[in-house]
Amino acid sequence: MSDKNGLEEAFKGAYGVFGLTTPGGFGSTDHEKELHEGLNLVEAAVKNNVQHFVFSSLDDVTKASGGKISVPHFTNKNKVEQEARKTNIPFKTFVYPPFFADNLPGMMFRLNEDRASAMIFAGINTDRKIPVFAVDDLGIVVSEVFKNPTTYNGRKILTAGDYVTLKEMADICTQVLNIPTQYFAMDAETVGQRMGSEAKNMFTYFNECGYYQDNEQEAVKEARKLFPDLLTFEQYVKKNSQLFLK
Repeated sequence: MSDKNGLEEAFKGAYGVFGLTTPGGFGSTDHEKELHEGLNLVEAAVKNNVQHFVFSSLDDVTKASGGKISVPHFTNKNKVEQEARKTNIPFKTFVYPPFFADNLPGMMFRLNEDRASAMIFAGINTDRKIPVFAVDDLGIVVSEVFKNPTTYNGRKILTAGDYVTLKEMADICTQVLNIPTQYFAMDAETVGQRMGSEAKNMFTYFNECGYYQDNEQEAVKEARKLFPDLLTFEQYVKKNSQLFLK
């Protein structure tokens, strides 16, 4: 998406565009790359008179934390959103995905050497609930948004299929996979050493402010009402059990 001319060519004749940008990785220092690619999406959509622009956004962490915490791969998405809102694109919608359940298999969820037990690792406090859903379910939300442009025009849609703690996720894995699973909450220093400063800041943000700040519980209720087919975490584990057991 760094090639704006290529995007402009791809968008010719398109009614709508769904844009999702990704960071260079937690260890990356090229924070401007994602911002640049997001702005390219907006400019290419405007140039082609796209009627409906749907963008996967997130909150401005710096603003939400009162300037205490910096998580560029959240904040840069919000900067793209703010620029898109200024355009003359007739319909604009901003979908906020929660913590992805897909972060667990092969990453945060690990089978122990005996393969008879497992651990989940993250820098999220044991008692902190977070909104969760499956990556694939983003398609459910976005397709519904495109079908109803007037209803969702200008809206910030907080999404989630479930609202659980990481310990509750471990308990669900124990029940569904029949493998005793424990949650290990890493401290900020350990997260920084293993995953870098941005991951450390991100988990600090979750712990101190909440993924959706004060709106989490209501956001989950509203998302389940608008999009009833979103998977709960238990449904996700049942559907993807083989990914956990690799």
